[in-house]
Amino acid sequence: MAPAPSCDPRAPSPSAGAAAVTSKADLDALYAALDAADEEAPDAELALAAWHARAAGSGTAAEVVLEEDVVDAHRGKRLTNHGSPLYIAVVRDQALAVGLLQRLGADPNYVHPEHGDGPLLHAAENGYDDCLRVLLSSHLTKPAEIFTVDRKIFLGQGLPQYQEGGLSALQLAARSGRTSTVTLLLENRAVLHQLLHRRDSFGRTPLQAALDALGAACPLKAAARGRLEEVVRALCGAAGVDAEEALETRVPSREEALEAAGERQRRLRARCLQVEQERREAARRRGLEAIAA
Repeated sequence: MAPAPSCDPRAPSPSAGAAAVTSKADLDALYAALDAADEEAPDAELALAAWHARAAGSGTAAEVVLEEDVVDAHRGKRLTNHGSPLYIAVVRDQALAVGLLQRLGADPNYVHPEHGDGPLLHAAENGYDDCLRVLLSSHLTKPAEIFTVDRKIFLGQGLPQYQEGGLSALQLAARSGRTSTVTLLLENRAVLHQLLHRRDSFGRTPLQAALDALGAACPLKAAARGRLEEVVRALCGAAGVDAEEALETRVPSREEALEAAGERQRRLRARCLQVEQERREAARRRGLEAIAA
């Protein structure tokens, strides 16, 4: 799944100077340091600390930006922002490396400037419970303040899909059927009190999102449906709702769930197109102003 730049006007903008362009050799060195940390190698902490200190010299939110060999005819060599070292460790599901980077001062609330993903959201959506547990152990992590932004997601062939903004870690885990992840998140006081009933940009709570996902799930995929049912039970238990009644009366039919999902995609596409049009118009105005000056 390849994320495209965010189409949410609230998304952070790339910050010139907060990221240092690095080489493929440097990126490989970071990967080796992360692997060593996750394997508890004797010199792992020293190697990763040295890399972190060097990278952090470019800014408090140091990012790994790789200069690709591919050359764009108009913009020169293409740059790929891999995110912060902590984000990279979470994407690689390396919990011990995540813990070490946090102790070194890495920001657990980091937000990728291009697509809005971050360590907490990524760990929750993908069910990386060990990484999530480490992130939540830090008093600096703010799960009730981290949300997705509207963005386009390319899944390969076919039309792109869109992910709505305003999704919390709990919402992502719930609709993905991550039972153990949902349970882990609900053990966090901030999540329980601030995110359990929080609605996404379409007015759905995590429970309703899980019920919708259950309705849309293929009837032949019993394991996936079973995981979603367990998520519903966990959320109902936390909310004081009768889980069996919810499963009996609040799950939409597959036809209804798929139609509602299609409508959400259409509305997201319209939102993203509107933001992109506004950005182009703003760029055009800046160009005209520069010419006039």
